[in-house]
Amino acid sequence: MSLCLTFVELLLLLLPCHASVSTIVSAGFASGNSGGSPAQIAECRRYPLGEPSGTVCREYNLFMEIRGREVTGICIINIQPDSTIVGTVVNEFGVKAFDFTYDSSKAKVFNVIRPLDKWYIRKVLRNDFRFILSNMQSGIANPQQRDVIEKKRKFTVSPNGNMVVENTRFKVRYTFEKLRE
Repeated sequence: MSLCLTFVELLLLLLPCHASVSTIVSAGFASGNSGGSPAQIAECRRYPLGEPSGTVCREYNLFMEIRGREVTGICIINIQPDSTIVGTVVNEFGVKAFDFTYDSSKAKVFNVIRPLDKWYIRKVLRNDFRFILSNMQSGIANPQQRDVIEKKRKFTVSPNGNMVVENTRFKVRYTFEKLRE
């Protein structure tokens, strides 16, 4: 039952961010009213409670290289109108790795999968995502900002909008590649 709920949570999280839900509907994976066109059904399911005004959704392919080992997934970030950032990292199969929030220079990492659910890993993730999200937030306000170095962390934005963050102390490298606009 919990696996089913996790999959439903993932779908509810992904649907507001994707405009291409019509491919899911036309493939026959979504059930519901077949009276409208796939585009109309997709638009209704995109924001079932109405589109939140001022919310910005960003989607990235996330590559985490941790001491020579790679972890890949999809990072979905919602930037709220009050500049609170909420997001999640899932793998390609839809298994949630962890969720995070950022508000007023404080980051929280929660719902961490069991292999990563150790206090020291959560602490590194929390501090790294605080650094990433604070620079991402300031980068929205100042697009000319390309390189930021803080203690043992480096934040770099490439000309195509991809972000690379390196934590040299713990040898962790995060690469965020935009999925689509």
